[in-house]
Amino acid sequence: MKGIPFLIYHQVVDENFDLTSVPVGERPYYLKKISFIQQMEYLFQKGFKTLTLGEFVEFVKNDRRLPTNSIVLTFDDGHISNYTCVYPILREFNFKATFFVIVEKVGKFESLNWTQVVEMTNNGMEIGSHTMTHPFLSDLKEEEVLWELKRSKEILETHLKKEIDFLSIPREHPRSPWLRIARDYGYKAVCTSYVGLNGLKTNLFALKRIGIKDGLSLMTFSRIVNRDRKIFFKLKASDFLKQMLKTSLGIKKWLNLRERLLKTKYYSFIRIL
Repeated sequence: MKGIPFLIYHQVVDENFDLTSVPVGERPYYLKKISFIQQMEYLFQKGFKTLTLGEFVEFVKNDRRLPTNSIVLTFDDGHISNYTCVYPILREFNFKATFFVIVEKVGKFESLNWTQVVEMTNNGMEIGSHTMTHPFLSDLKEEEVLWELKRSKEILETHLKKEIDFLSIPREHPRSPWLRIARDYGYKAVCTSYVGLNGLKTNLFALKRIGIKDGLSLMTFSRIVNRDRKIFFKLKASDFLKQMLKTSLGIKKWLNLRERLLKTKYYSFIRIL
């Protein structure tokens, strides 16, 4: 398969972390630290090269061949574990990643603070916007979407004293008006939740990613990063089903259904959704 994988992570927590304190619908996004270490060890042992999103964009713009075994690691939300767990592990393996932060949460409970964000940036990590408040953009008027995208970019640039070029759309797949707003306000690429790979011909404003969630086996992880056709067929089929349900039910009803399903014995089946 052509293109390289972009992985999406969220929280990475210790084995003794109390998941019962987390809403059921969010639990799949809390990956155990031991699983994350095993995944990074696998990438290191197999000679994978991590690229920041900015580096990937430069390869695309210059039409340069991507390095063999390259991969992009992304983290959404800006959870404190991105600094306490993820950041030291990445540095241990000499890996780089792109972190998308919810700007209004910076400095608040369970989130990164500005000192940590600046330190990570100064040590090879890349920061992008995950909007101001992490809303359902489909619930907002265009001017409200504009504020979410523009204001988050401005605040990040003020604190980091550098341009913020990248955006991750939260919760939903993007619509063309949102991407137009992102382009108009200086973003150079947008990450989505579409499943797939990204190559030199990929639309930079519709980058695809694969979610890495709790319970994913190392064998399945290896199949994902090695671009196994069968696993991508399953992932895309699951993504298609999810989008069909979102469209027919609406986002909020879909989330209510998903939470009920996660409480049942079908958890292992529905987790991939």
